Amino acid sequence: MFSESDLRQMRDWGMDPSDGEAQLQIFRKGIRPIELISPCVYGNGLFRFDEIQPLDHAKAHFEEARSGGRICFFIPASGAATRMFKSALAIRRDHGRDPTWVLPSGKSSQISADERSLAETLAGIKEFAFWPQLSAALKTAGFEIDFLSARGQVIPVIDALLNDSGLGYEKLPKGLIPFHRGQSGEPLSACEEHVREALLFGTQPDGRLRMHFTVAPEHEGLFRRQLAPWFQALQAQAVRLEAEFSHQSRSTDTIAADLLNEPFRTSDGKLVFRPAGHGALLRNLEMLRGDIVFIKNIDNIQPDHRKGLVAESQRVLGGILADRQKKIFQILRSIENGGAVTSGLDEARDFLSKDFGVEVPEFKSRESACEWFFKALNRPLRVCGMVKNQGEPGGGPFWVRDKTGKKSLQIVERFQTDFQSSEQAAIFAGATHFNPVNLVCGLRDFRGQPFRLSDYADPETGFISRKSHEGRELQALELPGLWNGAMAGWLTYFVEVPQGTFAPVKELNDLLRPEHQRLL
Repeated sequence: MFSESDLRQMRDWGMDPSDGEAQLQIFRKGIRPIELISPCVYGNGLFRFDEIQPLDHAKAHFEEARSGGRICFFIPASGAATRMFKSALAIRRDHGRDPTWVLPSGKSSQISADERSLAETLAGIKEFAFWPQLSAALKTAGFEIDFLSARGQVIPVIDALLNDSGLGYEKLPKGLIPFHRGQSGEPLSACEEHVREALLFGTQPDGRLRMHFTVAPEHEGLFRRQLAPWFQALQAQAVRLEAEFSHQSRSTDTIAADLLNEPFRTSDGKLVFRPAGHGALLRNLEMLRGDIVFIKNIDNIQPDHRKGLVAESQRVLGGILADRQKKIFQILRSIENGGAVTSGLDEARDFLSKDFGVEVPEFKSRESACEWFFKALNRPLRVCGMVKNQGEPGGGPFWVRDKTGKKSLQIVERFQTDFQSSEQAAIFAGATHFNPVNLVCGLRDFRGQPFRLSDYADPETGFISRKSHEGRELQALELPGLWNGAMAGWLTYFVEVPQGTFAPVKELNDLLRPEHQRLL
């Protein structure tokens, strides 16, 4: 299958040749759609936030964990801001050479979605956190916003926003874009806002605040420079910010295949490797060697006046995890020490079934029961916050069945579902909640050792898409998503969190929503 030149290229790339062969086998076999059993709803796989009684009990467990120095934050922040400026990029592509071009007026049916979006941007331009910097860039270029707005001339605004001669946002990751204004009107990026949020509940008793951002290599310096003032400012508050950065290793890239499921080759016979999606960050998460780790999307962040609710919700999620982890560790230690009795195993059975939906078989002996329970419980744990589905895109909480017939709780994305089946489509459509990527994870075992997270991933839950290279079509493989198949073998607990904790910024105009505007 692979020549000596191929093997050398893979080793130089950091890829194990056996991984390349395994990936080609996935192309040949295809990826089996997830078999949905039912959506998780109240009383069936999904717990209400107000069912965690009392909430103060959960928060006490969180404080115990925080006092033990066990908390850190993992923020995937390498995503580009391209989607955020999708409409601006489309208008510039079609009309960017003519600064006098104006947005059309008239009936909405005669105006494109991108033009409507840019009209909204122009109308609210002074409400964005980056407005002072944008205004200065426009003046440098010889333009006044009131003149441009009155005429609907949006091209100069787009240029000032995206071009290197202006703010240069086209080339920045979303984490460095200013989302909100601080109390003094200063612009605060999404990255800075995550630090401010973590300060509300994640500082250790010794003053450490440990945060890990996954970033593109070319942007690490920009992140470090943006956070540099925070190191000194927080020292005055006796807080030591430990901001760590890692990159998605190219060794996690996947090999591309042609349409016959053979290795895709360039015109000079070289293999082609492609980034494997956010599932590749499983290695970054594992290398973090964290204990209790909060994972959250970079774009789901709120201004200060709404952070209190978020912090309280995170305390509860962290407390739920710490409480259940404590019970798990007690059972495992009892089994390891030979002290597990029938009553204790019955309690473990009820615990696994009620909290994690694990189906427990019947056993012929106490020894076989102990062996099964030890394997079932000694694995990573995640508590996933879910919000009510109000039309936002994202994976949802479902009961699923794997190819062996085993039933489990999983976060399932739309692309993983077989919509050729009316039954499966109806089950997916019946979901009442979805995952806003708000997870708390327990990454260490009862002995305090980090789990090898790759052992609990399902390699058959990736995604195959069509791309092109050198004008020829190819197949690209994404690894199982970080909170989907990469965590398929984890113990999973779904709980609803308040809707007010969710305020994603997918497009630029999302920042004009009331939840992202500063209280006056």
